[in-house]
Amino acid sequence: AVKFLKPDQQVITDVANMFIAKQEFDFAIKAYLRGRKLLAGIYPFNFELAEVYSYKKDTPAMFNEYMDALLFNEAYQEKVENAIQTALSDDVSNKKKEYLESVLIQKVQENPDNKMFAQLLVWHYIQQNNFEGAFIQARALDKKLKEDGSRLIELSNICIANKEYETASKCLQYVIKKGSENYFYATAKMDLVNVMNKKITEKGDYTQANLDELEALYRSTLDELGSYEETVGLMRGLAHHLTFYQHKSDESIKILQSCMELPGIRQKELAYCKLEMGDVLLFTNEVWEATLLYSQVEKMFKNDELGQEAKLK
Repeated sequence: AVKFLKPDQQVITDVANMFIAKQEFDFAIKAYLRGRKLLAGIYPFNFELAEVYSYKKDTPAMFNEYMDALLFNEAYQEKVENAIQTALSDDVSNKKKEYLESVLIQKVQENPDNKMFAQLLVWHYIQQNNFEGAFIQARALDKKLKEDGSRLIELSNICIANKEYETASKCLQYVIKKGSENYFYATAKMDLVNVMNKKITEKGDYTQANLDELEALYRSTLDELGSYEETVGLMRGLAHHLTFYQHKSDESIKILQSCMELPGIRQKELAYCKLEMGDVLLFTNEVWEATLLYSQVEKMFKNDELGQEAKLK
C-alpha cells in the first residue's frame, strides 16, 4: 500500500488513516513520509505525522514535526500553538513542557534569522506564566528586528492582566528608553503610571510616601505629555487619586472640569469624566450635584453598559 502510493494528498491521508485505525502506527508514519517525498515542497504532512507520533508517545518526534511545520510555512504559527496546547493538556509531570522549552531554545540558537521560533518561545513562556522569560525573549526579538516596542507593549498588557506588575514595568521602561520620538512612547509613559497605581493601591499596605510618589509620577507625566484627549484617562486617574487617597477634592474638581472642557473630547470620555466628577462630589457630600451628573450619563448612554453603571450609581 505504501509502495504504490500516488502523489495525491487525499489518497495518502486515507491510506495513513486506515493504518491508524488498525493501530499500525509505524506504517502510518511510512505512508506520510512516502507522501512527503511524493509531494515534495507542496505539502509535508507535519501535523499528521505529529499526531501519529503523539499516539506512539514519541514526544521529541512530535515536537520536531511542529517545528518543521513552522520552517515550511510561517503562517502555521497559530495552528502550531493550538496543536501544542492540545499536546500539553495531559502533561501532569511537566516533562513535555520542559522538553518543548529546550527544543525551542535550541531552535532559536540554530535559526537566529527565523523570528518564528523566538515568537513561539515567548508564547510558551506566557502560557507557563513565566513572564520574566517572555520579557527577555520579547526584548531580544525587538532588538534583533529593530522594532518599535509594540510586542513589549502587548506583553505588558498581558502582564497587567495577570497582576505581574514588576515585569510589566520592565516592558514599559524598555519602550520608554527608546526615546520620545518612538510611536509608543506616550502610551508606555501613561501605562507605567497606571501600573504603579495598581502596584501601590491593590495591596492595601501602602504608605503616605508611596502615595506621594504616585502623585508625583502622575504630575510629572502629565507635565511632559500635556493635557489633550489622549491623556484624559491619566488626568482622570490623578483626580481619583487626589480625592480618594490624598484628600485634595478641590484640585480634583478643577482637573475634571478642565478635562470636560477639552475641545473635541469624545462623548464616552466625557461620560467617564462626569462619572468620576460625580464620585468626587458624592465623596464631599454634594449628593444632589452628583446625582445630576449620573443622570446625564445615564441619558447619554441609555442602552450601554456605561449608562447602566451611571443608573446604579
